[in-house]
Amino acid sequence: MNDGGRSDSAAVYGVHQLGLQTDVFAATLATPTDYNILFFRYRFRYMGEIRVDSANIGLMTTPDLGDTENNLLGSDTLANTVYAYHDGIEDRHYGSRQLSQ
Repeated sequence: MNDGGRSDSAAVYGVHQLGLQTDVFAATLATPTDYNILFFRYRFRYMGEIRVDSANIGLMTTPDLGDTENNLLGSDTLANTVYAYHDGIEDRHYGSRQLSQ
């Protein structure tokens, strides 16, 4: 992945390329308890011409727990964890069944 690859990105998108190249390695592990675990490893390489002394990087996800209108996300900063859950209202796709069963 990189931040463009187009020499005309400023004219087309209104922004200049940063010169940031990102290598992503993704792997999955199926466990005996049927949890699917995802592993990601990122390598960032700055190849731009302007000095960058700091950056913030975030991960965005869209969990799908049936009906998309009642999925909730939370985080525990002390455990360095993000989690998704259902709000408990009956789901249009799954009905009143518990999604974890």
